[in-house]
Amino acid sequence: MYSLRDKQEKKKRITVIVVIVVLALIFIAGHFGAGRGLASVFHAIVRPFWKNETALVNQTTLQSGALRSKSEILAENEALKAENEKLKIQMSDYQTIKDDNESLKALMGRADKPNFVIASVISKPPHSLYDTLIIDAGSAVGIASGMKIYVDGTVLIGTVSEVYTNSSVVKLFSTSGEKLEVTVSGKNITAEATGRGGGNFEMTFPHDVEIPKGTEVIVPGINPYLVGIVNEIISDPRDPLQKVLMRSPVNMQQLKFVEIEK
Repeated sequence: MYSLRDKQEKKKRITVIVVIVVLALIFIAGHFGAGRGLASVFHAIVRPFWKNETALVNQTTLQSGALRSKSEILAENEALKAENEKLKIQMSDYQTIKDDNESLKALMGRADKPNFVIASVISKPPHSLYDTLIIDAGSAVGIASGMKIYVDGTVLIGTVSEVYTNSSVVKLFSTSGEKLEVTVSGKNITAEATGRGGGNFEMTFPHDVEIPKGTEVIVPGINPYLVGIVNEIISDPRDPLQKVLMRSPVNMQQLKFVEIEK
């Protein structure tokens, strides 16, 4: 079976032979004055080859055009993909800026309280010391050691432990060994919560005290603030005491802003 290239080569050879014959006929006609008659014969003989050649040229042109079009489409597709990725990144950046802006707006809504200062979290574990945060507010804006740190105006997470001119170190209540007096919501039971690190605490209660998972634990006061939520109970019938574990509702890894009570 001949390939398309073989067919094309065969047609080219036939065309060359025809051209030689035609030239010979023209030469003879020039000598014998039979130009018009031979011209008619010439057209009759050559016309099928012209049609075939034209069809071949058109087919080749179409194939070439199709290849070019496919190549162009692929190139455009790649360009569109790149543009799409670029837009995704831009939208991601836009969403981050938008979220930060919304957070700042919400915080600024409480900024009219004279006893609160808003600060950005500029370092957190593991980049800062374990169970500490570094914020961008310091003595220049009146921050002092011992001031309490809040999130969203409802969750108490720690206190200022070190103060510099334009920054401060926050020690979280969940720091291992740290003690905090708390109240179990709905039970009116006061207890001591001990930090276990990483936003975790533990409390000890008599075995007969029922504290279900999901119970909120707060810091007592006129304005109670949430400290943690009970997430596990460790109990042994042979032990008169039970351990109640709780965890801060704040994800420190995602924390961006805090409020300092002056």
